[in-house]
Parts: sequence; C-alpha cells; structure tokens
Amino acid sequence: GIHFGVPSAYELLAFDHARVRGYTLLTSAYVHGSDTHLYDTVWAYAKIIGLPYLLAIGTGGRRWFYRVTLAFLIVLPVLVSITDYLVLGPVFTPTAPTTLGFSYVVAGFVGLYIVCIARLVGYRYSREHAELTGLALGIIVVQIIAVRYNLQFTIISIAGVIAAGVIYIRRSITGGRATPSLDIYWTRQVIIDTLFVGVLVATAGVFVLWFFPPADQVIREATAVDIIGHAAGLVYGSLLALIGLRLEPSSLGSQVSPSHTQIENHG
Repeated sequence: GIHFGVPSAYELLAFDHARVRGYTLLTSAYVHGSDTHLYDTVWAYAKIIGLPYLLAIGTGGRRWFYRVTLAFLIVLPVLVSITDYLVLGPVFTPTAPTTLGFSYVVAGFVGLYIVCIARLVGYRYSREHAELTGLALGIIVVQIIAVRYNLQFTIISIAGVIAAGVIYIRRSITGGRATPSLDIYWTRQVIIDTLFVGVLVATAGVFVLWFFPPADQVIREATAVDIIGHAAGLVYGSLLALIGLRLEPSSLGSQVSPSHTQIENHG
C-alpha cells in the first residue's frame, strides 16, 4: 500500500545516512526502491514465514511467535538501521548510502526459524539438547557466511567453534549432567527425529544463502545488497526470539517419551 499508494514515500521514509531523521530508522523497512525489489522481498517472506510459524504452534509457542513478530516489525528495523549507520557510514565515506527494504526483517525471521528448530529439539527432548542444537546451528550459519566471503575468516570461526564446544562440554560436566549411553541415541524415534531436524537445518542453510549472495553479485547496477543489514537482521532476529523464549513459560521437554526419559536418567 505504501509503495503504490504513496509515490513520495521513498524520499520521506527511506533512511538517508547523510540526513538522519529518527523516524526513518523504523519506516525504512517499509519502503522499496522498485517494483522488483518489493516483489522479491514479499516472495522471500512468503517462502520463509510458514516454517517458523508451524514449528512455533507445533511446540505450543503460538503467542511467543506473535509477540516476537511484533518485535520484528517495530524493534528490529531500528536495531538494523542503527547498525547499518555505524558500519556502512565509514565504508561509504565520503558518500552516504540510503538503506531501505523489508529484507532485513525477513532475515530476522530466518533467525527465528533457527531458534524454532532448537526449540523443537528442546520440546521433544530437553533444554540441554536444545542448547547443543542451537550451538550447532550457530556454527553452521557462521561457516556458510565465512566460506561464502572469506576463507581466512573460516579458519578463525573454526577456532571459535572448537572453543565454544569445549566450554559447553566443560559446563555440562561441571553442571553434573548425566552422560547417557550411546545406545539410547539409536532408537527408531530418535533417528527419525534426527533426520527430520536435518531437513529443517538444510532448509535454514538455503535461506541463509539467499541473503548472502556471492561477492560478485553484491553490487547490482546502482544498488548494492546490504549484507551487513541482512547479517544484523539475522543476529537480532535470533536474539529477540531467544529473549521472547525466556519470557515464556518453558515447554522444553514437554513431549519426552519413556525412551527419551531414559536418556536423562540413564548412567
């Protein structure tokens, strides 16, 4: 409605880094530079939104999903715009860019989807399994982006991944968590769940690739794909989803079956 009904919206609502107007920190998410830009963004949103929604309601998180979505519509654009201003300003000096579009928010929904996958594991098993899944998903996302743009960063991120894994394992041990027998993980239901989560993770990887095109495709004619904004949207979306999760009554472990209970008690 804004795009077609208010032709002057671009000048009024886009976030111009050379002339900062506070309200454009929010409104820039709701204007687009062309019809193609708008259609591509709406199409990306339509392809992504269904999966986190289904996972959320399937794990008793309908209200959580709606609250996080509201935060995405109001808070996320402001956070991304501020990040863009701090990061892109020095990069584009002496010229100043203009940032706009809803793709940052859509990237936030990819972050929500990633949290939903971890939530599903926690819902089926336990908080510890959800934490480990979330750590693994974060590692995968970092590796996808690192390989896409900078192989040196890949080496650094691998070191960070190893450090994170060591810290997590040490915390698990010192926290007195029981270590289950490996035989328990080969039950039929666990294998099916693992394969299902694997499909979800692969889908999340595809979504991440959409928002981080190859380096030679970042610049397109007179415009550029704002990969900084997309990265910020992905990170802030994940954080807002996690904050919302902390404020909700816990449903982790709600669907633990007798075999899954054995995982916690065995050993």
